[in-house]
Amino acid sequence: MNKSTEIEIEILGRTIRLGCQEEEKEDLLSAVGLLENQIQEVRHNGKTTGSDKIVIMAALNIAHKLVTFQTRGIDLHEIRSKIDQLGDEIDTVLNDQDNLF
Repeated sequence: MNKSTEIEIEILGRTIRLGCQEEEKEDLLSAVGLLENQIQEVRHNGKTTGSDKIVIMAALNIAHKLVTFQTRGIDLHEIRSKIDQLGDEIDTVLNDQDNLF
């Protein structure tokens, strides 16, 4: 039986509580790290200045998928292709956010 747990993370100064399965916890925390790196890169590039919980959660889901693929032994070509696809999805989400303001 899978044991559920709750973790608390901080992204862009916001504290968010997330529920996950115990065996997914480390992958999810890795996804948070990837997301923070992406946020810093986006901030550095000046692509966006605001944030929204929906955008954060969407990006976190994308980053979590990436971490899952990386830890499951998928070949390098497939990982690179997935990274490109996820980057496009992140750009789309961030551009949609810009249109809200």
